[in-house]
Amino acid sequence: MGTKRFQRSVGFKYFQYYTTKKLIICLPRSRGRHTLYSFCQAFTKYLAGETGATGITVNAISPRAINTGLNPWFETDEGKATLLKDQALKILGQPSYISDAVAFLASDQVSWISGAILDVDGGFKLTVS
Repeated sequence: MGTKRFQRSVGFKYFQYYTTKKLIICLPRSRGRHTLYSFCQAFTKYLAGETGATGITVNAISPRAINTGLNPWFETDEGKATLLKDQALKILGQPSYISDAVAFLASDQVSWISGAILDVDGGFKLTVS
């Protein structure tokens, strides 16, 4: 399963597109973006249905709070307590957790999974507070 590369010039910007047999979408999950999140969920399932006959799988990653180092509040005691109180796994999310999930969905091990939305959230809302 090779990757076909093609390029297109749009206005003053130069974009590169890569086509493969797998498409992975990252869904936004932050406050005030529920409408966008719902649209992306529906769009993932729609694309999976439309591209399934061609053998292209479409799946989505739905991350929760990820400690990228850009938000110092994550490192405070208050921030950690707030983020971890509703998680089954009591650890802050790391960028490597997202990349591991993307690598899994891009692998040949998931050749028969399409239209799935993978929650990468440490078991958010699985515990009783």
